[in-house]
Amino acid sequence: LLPILVIALILFCTISTIRRDRALSKSILALCGVISAGCAVITSFGLLSICGVRLVQIALITPFLVLSIGIDDMFLMLATWNRIVAQNKSVPLVILLQKTYEQSVCSILLTTIDNVLVFIVGTISIFPIMRIFCIYCVVSLIVVFIFQATLFGACITLDGVKQFTGESSFICIPF
Repeated sequence: LLPILVIALILFCTISTIRRDRALSKSILALCGVISAGCAVITSFGLLSICGVRLVQIALITPFLVLSIGIDDMFLMLATWNRIVAQNKSVPLVILLQKTYEQSVCSILLTTIDNVLVFIVGTISIFPIMRIFCIYCVVSLIVVFIFQATLFGACITLDGVKQFTGESSFICIPF
């Protein structure tokens, strides 16, 4: 069931960012956001495995939960980027990215802190399985924030470079 949900999320993200103008269409960038969140989930599970935290069955819900939060962060950054680019067409790319981070990362950080605090409270549960689930969620949420702020930010920059040079995508597929 989880692979079907992940495929549905990927399709939703790519389809919802398609625009008539190819330069404004961000479907590849949305795919990069999903991949970034997925890499964060894999990284967090690997870190917890290295630290010796055992994987319990309920913790397998964490990838879908964290992937959804990472996609939400991606949509927030994309919407902010599109709004700032539309308002400031003659501003250098570095300034556009700086304004995007100023306006989007603060709200993403606040929601991440709220989510992390909720799951930290869950780690004091008397049920060991619930504690492990909350540990997985805390680590995964922190890692997905870091990945979305760095890796996805780099993808936005690459896409911005291509957008300002008149190319339609930052990969070499002509569509």
